[in-house]
Amino acid sequence: KIKIVEFMFPLPPLAEQHRIVAKVDELMALCDRLEAAQTERESRRDRLAAASLQRLNQPDDEPKFREHARFHLRHLPRLTTRPEHIQQLRQTILNLAVRGRLVPQDPADEPAAELLSRIEKQRITLLKQGYPNEGEASTQLRKQQKQLIPEGLESLPHGWEWATLMQCSALVVDCHNKTAPYSRSGIILLRTTNVRNGKLNLNEPKFVEESTYERWSARCQPEPHDILITREAPMGEVCLIPENMKICLGQRMMLARLVPGTIDLRFMLYSLRDPRLMDRVRDKPVGATVQHLRVGGVETLLVPLPPLAEQHRIVAKVDELMALCDRLEAQLSAAQNESRRLLEALLHEAVGVANK
Repeated sequence: KIKIVEFMFPLPPLAEQHRIVAKVDELMALCDRLEAAQTERESRRDRLAAASLQRLNQPDDEPKFREHARFHLRHLPRLTTRPEHIQQLRQTILNLAVRGRLVPQDPADEPAAELLSRIEKQRITLLKQGYPNEGEASTQLRKQQKQLIPEGLESLPHGWEWATLMQCSALVVDCHNKTAPYSRSGIILLRTTNVRNGKLNLNEPKFVEESTYERWSARCQPEPHDILITREAPMGEVCLIPENMKICLGQRMMLARLVPGTIDLRFMLYSLRDPRLMDRVRDKPVGATVQHLRVGGVETLLVPLPPLAEQHRIVAKVDELMALCDRLEAQLSAAQNESRRLLEALLHEAVGVANK
């Protein structure tokens, strides 16, 4: 332990102490004013960014929307000065994507109604052939018969249709609702914590034995390109199972498998990442402390479905804009690092001058 009475420190003459105190007080007061000015500036910028994004998200007519979009793009560098600004921009991009605001509609595109009809025919053929197994095929056929689209929904662009997630899919399957016994190695058990921001992560992976995998996947064995959806902790996170990965579905998770060659997988993933997704859940979340999605809430989740050709255009545009967000984040990080290096240099110089 160091005794304070024995601690050595440099002691200037009394007159210089007074001058130092006066200068420190003066500089600290300047820092206070700069901090207050910066806080006010950031607050105004936050309000402007929020108002601008809110205008983009409003169901305005096309001229007003384009005017708001031009304004936001023109001032984009000033409106994205912190990571949360860029996150808000990403959410707006996803919201615009599922409302048909990112790319123009083409009257020559095959309407989504025909796409849904084709999906239905292929799905019925698969299920009546006992896919993925007789028991599950029977369950899926029964649930498909109960799928209905409510009246009074928001109008969609030309060629689009509302559909439930089940109507868009070959099958939608819930997990085995029991905690799987872990093993030291084996098949990866995906839990809700492994799904974040549209991506799969393997942080703190858990494993199960082959026998556990067989029991937990009796209804349907997960496959690459299946969509995973979390029902709790948190609810509504989604990702795709990557290539060459065998996984076991953990608790509070569901799986949606699209009919091959129909809906663009990436479009469906972006649609399910819409920040207003919960507005499209008909069977609302339940839970007094921790809310969770019902199985029926996921199955009947409403999907705004555009023509397939437009889906491809939307995905290309979203990818382009998300890449822009990535660059903005990199620039922001670089600017923060440069500011930190500059501050360190200034402090080093100040200390060096004081020690001369």
